[in-house]
Amino acid sequence: RLSKRVRRLKVWLYNLLESDTGPYRLLYDAFALFVVITSSIPIVIELTVKMPLPPDLKRFFDYYEEVSLWFFVVEYLLRLWVVSDFTDDFREALLKGYSPFKAFLYALKPKLRWAVKPYSIIDLLAILPVLRPFRTLRLLRLLRILKIFRYTYAVRSLLLAIKEEAPIITFILI
Repeated sequence: RLSKRVRRLKVWLYNLLESDTGPYRLLYDAFALFVVITSSIPIVIELTVKMPLPPDLKRFFDYYEEVSLWFFVVEYLLRLWVVSDFTDDFREALLKGYSPFKAFLYALKPKLRWAVKPYSIIDLLAILPVLRPFRTLRLLRLLRILKIFRYTYAVRSLLLAIKEEAPIITFILI
């Protein structure tokens, strides 16, 4: 029973995070794009404005950056989880006669293929500042801005859909 719920959750998350046709994908991408842009503001200010921020604004930006960083850590881990079913792949390899170690490698292969894609590498580099030693590397913090490319297509599609359905939306709102 739990396994069915977990599988349904995994499919729903896959459609949300990875599938180009997921019904909530555009909304999620728009939200994630908002987080990317707003969490990048302190970095841009830090690099362009040569005067210190007021302490309360700096504290707010630090807190918001921490929250957004953990948001992207969770997103990365969820994407890694939904990209394949490790247990099913492992069982399949064992049934094919693979040794447990080779079955492990066989089951790991789809996740590794996902992890070396350009977007996945950018995502990984963007979350490295969650580790304290990497916090001070501005370049890694700036890489978060590259995440915009992951969500740009979705936002364009969302705006196009809103434009196409504007008469209906206007009628509903009035």
